[in-house]
Amino acid sequence: MGGGITVESTLGKGSRFRVRLPFGPAEALAEPPINPPAEIPGPAPLAVLVADDSRANLGLMQAYLCRAGHRVVTGASGDEAVAAAEAERFDVILLDLNMPSLDGPGAVRLIRNGTGPNRRTPILALTAGAEEADRVRALASGMDAYLIKPIGEAGLARALAAALTAREMAG
Repeated sequence: MGGGITVESTLGKGSRFRVRLPFGPAEALAEPPINPPAEIPGPAPLAVLVADDSRANLGLMQAYLCRAGHRVVTGASGDEAVAAAEAERFDVILLDLNMPSLDGPGAVRLIRNGTGPNRRTPILALTAGAEEADRVRALASGMDAYLIKPIGEAGLARALAAALTAREMAG
């Protein structure tokens, strides 16, 4: 970008970093485009359960879904996801693979084998793991799809559309 970085450091006192970028005056900068929220198909509003032990990931998923007009219930563990899934019906469930106490695959097995209203609800894995073993583990546990984080609104919209279409086709 034609800029530069300098650093001044004093042992025991700290460091000062300076970044110089050759941009013009602020008024000369174009406004970034504002993208409308991605449309997430399905009956509006969807009831979506999202469980992830990362507050940042939970907040992001909740923001995407709420912007599209859906009702979101969140949990920070597999145990919370199972309890919510036993208590009420959801149109789709998003579960992190790696959560403390009860992980995503363990939660899916309990939901699928339980007596609650979500035994056949589409369940999508959320994970930062892009390894084939992660995908196999998720699908073998009974999850319907595998999403790699970070996922944007458009990717989430496509995944939900595919899950809902598959559910409709299965009857």
